[in-house]
Amino acid sequence: MGEHPRHATSDQIQRLDFEEARRRSEDVGIPGFMAELNVFRTQFHNPGVAAAVKGMLNQLLWKGTLDAHLLPSLEVPLEDGVEPWPSDGFTPDDPTEET
Repeated sequence: MGEHPRHATSDQIQRLDFEEARRRSEDVGIPGFMAELNVFRTQFHNPGVAAAVKGMLNQLLWKGTLDAHLLPSLEVPLEDGVEPWPSDGFTPDDPTEET
């Protein structure tokens, strides 16, 4: 009764130190600036996982786009008083026709 059960939520994966993380990042083609992120410092224990996560993050953060037609299908509830973004094909960065 003195021992408590170990749960995945309480166990932590040890992070590699920065130097070791940078060394392993070179082996799997992950840029050095990303190697210091905690997500990779834990995943370099399994380089294949680190490489797969790098590919996913690269696609989502730097190469990805979100199709405006997909947004309504996500059915994300809006806060009271927030109007949905009209699907006019423009983004906030697009210049308006008004001058």
